[in-house]
Amino acid sequence: MVYNMSLTFLGTSSGGGPSESRSCSSLVLDIHAHGKLWMVDCAEGTLRQFAFLPKDNRLKVVDVTKVFITHMHFDHCMGLITLLANLLRGPPHAPTVPRSKPPLVELYGPAGLRTFVRSILTMTSTSLTERYAVHELLSPTDTPTSCTLSDLHEGETPGRDIVCDEDGLWRGFLDAGHVQVDAAPIFHRAPCLGYIFRSYPTRSYPTRSYPTHPSPSPSPERKIVILGDTSDPSACLPLASDATLLVHEATDTHIPSSIDRSLKGDKKSPASIEEKTKAKGHSTAGMAGAFARRVGARGLVVNHLSAKFPTPRYPGGKQQHVITEIERQASEAWGMGQARAAYDFAKIWIPVPAPAPSHPSHPSHPQQNPQAQQNPHPHPPQNPRGHGRDGDDPAKRKYDLLFEHEYGLGDGLEPEGRGEGEGSHGRNRSARY
Repeated sequence: MVYNMSLTFLGTSSGGGPSESRSCSSLVLDIHAHGKLWMVDCAEGTLRQFAFLPKDNRLKVVDVTKVFITHMHFDHCMGLITLLANLLRGPPHAPTVPRSKPPLVELYGPAGLRTFVRSILTMTSTSLTERYAVHELLSPTDTPTSCTLSDLHEGETPGRDIVCDEDGLWRGFLDAGHVQVDAAPIFHRAPCLGYIFRSYPTRSYPTRSYPTHPSPSPSPERKIVILGDTSDPSACLPLASDATLLVHEATDTHIPSSIDRSLKGDKKSPASIEEKTKAKGHSTAGMAGAFARRVGARGLVVNHLSAKFPTPRYPGGKQQHVITEIERQASEAWGMGQARAAYDFAKIWIPVPAPAPSHPSHPSHPQQNPQAQQNPHPHPPQNPRGHGRDGDDPAKRKYDLLFEHEYGLGDGLEPEGRGEGEGSHGRNRSARY
């Protein structure tokens, strides 16, 4: 049986947050049929976000086994200690497990992550009864952090020092059977990474036989590219091409005053907004769309939005129009589909692409254009938010992402009892785009 991967956003705000409607950066990948979860970034408040997930998407924090940190800015890593304490701290006076026992949680990230975790655990007198490990992705100029016994935290197992290839990329630094992970440096004010998750077919397919640990040479079935903060992710082009889904930051975007006068778009030009955003090491929605076009992404979600772009409270309001404008600019620059703006608790299903037809009737058949992808949902519903589609051209209609829990914050924040009406996080309205 084919396993449909999913991605759930726990926090979608930039460093100006958290705000009323957006927590800071964190998302969870459910890409294993056995239910284990992988997390990308873990900002302050991430642990609490699990309690506010809609009841039909109640992911369990105890299922998190790996965390990938993009960079060491506070809005991406300050929730790590509370996460580790929740997962690895046993009852009072419980003995610590032997160091020979495999770690329950593994962290991956740039140089300095190991020292960061050790220091805060030590300074807060946090005792752990289970094991964690920190694996650092290093450049040739980085100094490895010592893992001698005297330096390790009492709950720490020595991690790997993973040095990049000659071209500066970390290819296949993690092989988890049918999923392999790459990383690349992307430009930001601090050393920053983009992660590429490649899914390969496994023996779960009833009609074909594949190795459980496939060779890196075949093309992946699905490729999910998740970037940290960046104004230029060009270094990851060799790894990100033909992405099934690209998650790209869009911290700021010029919003015309005709859409929201309070954002003062009449006093700023799109060029000035982009220049100021790039100077801070960030991207606009148009920049995200342009990169999605460069890599031939089939799906695009813009993330890490400024706190001045709240999640809309209800459809059709001013906040909705602002988000729609951000999506429009990203989509226009991308030119290959409808981009979506992330919001807290949004869940995206990433199904296996449907096989190409055996008798092509269109010049963009995959045999002639490897990036063309037949739509896995031949009769998608009409877009309820009014965005246009690209018709039946399979070269343009690259991929359909299934979003659940359409946004609408309302006034209630209680984790239980959310229904489908206005004013709930969890309006269970799904749409494919």
